[in-house]
Amino acid sequence: MSIVGKYFLDLSVNAINEMGETNRINVLEEAKKNKKKVLLFWY
Repeated sequence: MSIVGKYFLDLSVNAINEMGETNRINVLEEAKKNKKKVLLFWY
């Protein structure tokens, strides 16, 4: 089943920056802000 182009729920993850600090970011908001595309897949 393909869901290309469908909306996905907000996805927040922990990310570590260059200084070793952990930040919580929203993957989809960051992608929209930086005009990037997101490919999510799982099995």
